[in-house]
Amino acid sequence: MIQGHKDRLQVATHSMALAIGQTLRDADTPEAQIEIIRWLVDPIRFEEDKSGYYFVYRGTMNVALPPKKELQGKDLGQNKDTNGIRYVHEMHRQAEAGGGFVTYIFAKPGMGDQPKLAYSEMIPGTDMWIGTGVYIDNVESQKATIQELDKVVQQNAAASEEMSSTSEELSSQAEQLQQTMTFFKIGAERSARAACPARLTATLAAPKAKLPARLNAGKTRHKKVTLSLDDASDLEFERF
Repeated sequence: MIQGHKDRLQVATHSMALAIGQTLRDADTPEAQIEIIRWLVDPIRFEEDKSGYYFVYRGTMNVALPPKKELQGKDLGQNKDTNGIRYVHEMHRQAEAGGGFVTYIFAKPGMGDQPKLAYSEMIPGTDMWIGTGVYIDNVESQKATIQELDKVVQQNAAASEEMSSTSEELSSQAEQLQQTMTFFKIGAERSARAACPARLTATLAAPKAKLPARLNAGKTRHKKVTLSLDDASDLEFERF
């Protein structure tokens, strides 16, 4: 997380240094240069709480300080933080060395003294340097937000996996139930088919009723009639 902010600070500072260096080529006097620098950096704010800004120095003499314009034109080389670090002096030294970072304690509006990470480098073609910084509490706040988001993502992933497992289990149970229902259906059909021929066989095996003697003696003619009983064999009997 801190490394990401370092990279961002370095890129932002370097880009602004190059832009100011190009713009100052047309400035004829030191006064004109200062006026241009202040015009360029004064309106710029970044970070969600607008606590980020650019500052410019010549040595340890302040040239542009947007939040505290009353300090512009003053030497701040002896300013120290609560740990005794002369942060302006250290940033000047880092800038002259080719650019670098300084960590120090600095007052944040509405929050009191807070750790701050700053980067500084020289403005090309000039004897001035530019820097900017970010409060560490902003970094920690973003880190906590990212961790919370990661926690939510993990919880959602776990819930999704659980739902997927439950869905598979329900699908398996439904398949087993379908197989059970099919088994009982087939068994019932087989039982019905087995029972039907048995009843027909019993019916056909029953003895035929004899006709009364007087009818049997007086008959003159007869013919055969064939009846079909479902799928059973044809039955024949005489009708008079």
